[in-house]
Amino acid sequence: MNNTTLSILFASLLILFGNIAYADEVLFPTTAAKIIEALQPALQSKGIKKGLGDVVTDAPPKVAALIYFDTDCPAIKANSYTLLREYAEALKTGLASVKLEIGGHTDSSGPAYYNLTLSKKRAQAVKDFLVFAYGVEDNRLIVKGYGENKPIDSNRTQDGQAKNRRVEFKVIK
Repeated sequence: MNNTTLSILFASLLILFGNIAYADEVLFPTTAAKIIEALQPALQSKGIKKGLGDVVTDAPPKVAALIYFDTDCPAIKANSYTLLREYAEALKTGLASVKLEIGGHTDSSGPAYYNLTLSKKRAQAVKDFLVFAYGVEDNRLIVKGYGENKPIDSNRTQDGQAKNRRVEFKVIK
C-alpha cells in the first residue's frame, strides 16, 4: 500500500471508531463502603500474576466522582455535598492511612489551557471542602489538574461530556 491509501484507510477508521482514545474505565462508587472497597491498595482483579493465582495491578487503584460545579467556576454545587460526605467518611475510616491524588477533569468545551486551569481549581475546591468541612488531613490530599486530556467517554454527546467533567481519587501511598 502506498502512503495515500494508508492515509485514507486511517482517516476512515478514525471516522468509523472516533478519534479519541479514552482513559481506562473507572468506577463511580457512591457510598463510603464502596469507595473503601475500590481504593483498598490490596490485590486487584487485573495485572501481573505473582504466584498462587494472586493478581496485582501495576496501576494504583482509582475511582471517580461526578462532582457538580457552577459553570466555568470551581464552586461546588450543593447537590454534590452528600457524595463528598461519603468520600470524607471513607477517608476518615477505612482509608485513614492512605494518601490520595485528587485529579480534576473537564470536557473539551473551551480552550485546552483554560480547561487545564479550571480542572486544577476544581480539584483544589474538592480538597478544601474535604479538609475544612470534614477535617481530612491536608497532607494526605495532593491536587492535580488534567483538563480535557484524559476523557473516559466521547465529548460529542452531552452524556459523554458530563462523564468527562469529573474528579478522580487515586491512591498514591
